[in-house]
Amino acid sequence: MASAACLAVAGGSRRPDGPGEPRRPAVKVFRRSRTGCFTCRLRRKKCDENRPACTMCTSLGLRCSYQPPRWWSTDEQRLAQRDRINRRIRQTKIMEKEGNFYKYRDQIAALLEVQQGAGLMDVDLFPTQVPSPPGTPRLQPVPQVSSQSAPPPPTFDRLVLPTYSGPGPSQAPPPTPRLPFRVLTRTVSKSPPPASQQFFHSLAADSFEGTDGQERLAESVRDLMPVGDTSRLLLDHFIDNVLRTVFPILEVRQGPHLHISEVLRLMQNNPAYLRCCLSVGAIHLKNSWGLDDQMDHAIMEHRYGAISRLSRGLDHGSDLMQTLNATLGVIFYHSFVATSEDYLPDIPWNHHFEGLSTLVKKLDSPPSSLNVALIAWIDIIGATMLGTTPKFSHTYRQRHTTGIRSGLQHVMGCDDRIMYLISEIACLEALWIEGGLGEKDLYQHVCVLNEHINWTEATDLVVIHPYEPNGAINPEKLSVIMTALFRLAARLYVHSILPAFDSHDATVMSWVTRMCEILQYIPAGPMGFDRCLAWPLFIAGLYSVPFSQFRKTLTERVAALGFLGNFGSIGRMYNVLKEVWRVADETGSVLGSGTRPPRVPPVGDVGQPSEQQQDQEKPQEDGTQKPEKRYIHWREVMRGKNWDYLLM
Repeated sequence: MASAACLAVAGGSRRPDGPGEPRRPAVKVFRRSRTGCFTCRLRRKKCDENRPACTMCTSLGLRCSYQPPRWWSTDEQRLAQRDRINRRIRQTKIMEKEGNFYKYRDQIAALLEVQQGAGLMDVDLFPTQVPSPPGTPRLQPVPQVSSQSAPPPPTFDRLVLPTYSGPGPSQAPPPTPRLPFRVLTRTVSKSPPPASQQFFHSLAADSFEGTDGQERLAESVRDLMPVGDTSRLLLDHFIDNVLRTVFPILEVRQGPHLHISEVLRLMQNNPAYLRCCLSVGAIHLKNSWGLDDQMDHAIMEHRYGAISRLSRGLDHGSDLMQTLNATLGVIFYHSFVATSEDYLPDIPWNHHFEGLSTLVKKLDSPPSSLNVALIAWIDIIGATMLGTTPKFSHTYRQRHTTGIRSGLQHVMGCDDRIMYLISEIACLEALWIEGGLGEKDLYQHVCVLNEHINWTEATDLVVIHPYEPNGAINPEKLSVIMTALFRLAARLYVHSILPAFDSHDATVMSWVTRMCEILQYIPAGPMGFDRCLAWPLFIAGLYSVPFSQFRKTLTERVAALGFLGNFGSIGRMYNVLKEVWRVADETGSVLGSGTRPPRVPPVGDVGQPSEQQQDQEKPQEDGTQKPEKRYIHWREVMRGKNWDYLLM
């Protein structure tokens, strides 16, 4: 006979205790949830069923899925997946114990505090006290051809503006002189010579076209950079599938492949940079082959190795150039391969860039021409993503007024002058968000910047197809097309700051339509150049109306990329646009209306309604009140999804 102390669990009831026995609490029966995520079910852990990712998976950096994954189909695959998860958890625990991720982030924050205290927030990319290395051409300011040349761009902290004559653009002034390209050059490196100097000389003279060239390059690298067997696949994949595709504009230009030679030198002589490349190779391999969780261990192993070496470099304050190069690689390559579904722990790109901007001031020699272009590219586009002032805005302003190039057109395809103006627009937007000027001043600044955009257009060439008779791409013609797209995106960006901006305005729709027309001149597909246009496509997509042809064209071009359209800046850009469009459609809001988040009102504006608010408060002809227009800003959507992306 069962003991009287035994508890019955049927129906949740409990058998009464026997005479003289103390009452005992009922025993709860926990039934395994059938609606929890499959990762928790595999680990036999309780899932709180938060969506899209549960708390347990998020804290451990595990993929959380509520749809049956492929590894759920057989017991053998489940066991293999459980082993992978256990390795990932052990790795995460070690990282938390040693604290390198958090230590590195704290070091960057400390550097930023020192930078702010020393007044070095706006520094020059080139330290003025350091002479240029031998062989680097000295670019002198372009002399003014006439007194009618474009005036210097506005300085927003102390600009004396002309009388504002209305929001419409005026006629463009006479053409300004065209500036020559700045040729990429290698700077003198203090790193030890490579194991095979002859290989790098042959690389500089050889175009390495075709599959045979790729195989020859990978085979040569095997002798220069010996790695373990487990990392060999990642190294080869990075060289053949990332390095040869991450700079498509440089690839179409004739001449020596200096960028490939420079990257290979860094991989050979900079352990943190090599670790970064191996991690990026693993991410690209995972995303392009659909390997799900199989590559997570390799990704985190090399990511952790790169961060550890960067942390030690910041500790000792030595090899600053190596630390800068590795940090730049971490930011740039990750934006090229990451997806919107990344769940592995990582440091946000802007935290890396905070440290990088401080390191630039401490260098004994200037960065290479390629790195200068990458720093400017990240800085300017990153500022537009964050709504902040670019770190080196003063440098871009000086270079724009003196005609000095930063190599942006050579690397990314867009004319340096347009990028400098985008930097100025980012400065204006940051000032507006912070409450540093009123609406009247804002309109005046937008008018001035629109004039400068007009001046660049007056001196540019006509957009034509970039193909030569032999079928090759003409890089100069391609640059004209890409510059035209960035210029229109800059127009949209600067006008979107205005409170009265409306994506249904006829002028705004005409700009988006024109971008759609110009986009037809850009070669599409895996061998095309759409992945270089994430930012202008993003801006046009934000301000395209639901019935716009641009949305259909963009969808078709992303689909034409195949698997390449699923990751990197182009994949993330398209995912953000789809989410913004969805939210706008569900809420009935106006897309991308001009940066009107809660802000501190400027002096004198307190208690005074804006012109837009006064207009909305006026009754209509029938006596009824105008319905208040609902606005939505894309940064709010991204913040709601925890998407801190760099769409470059």
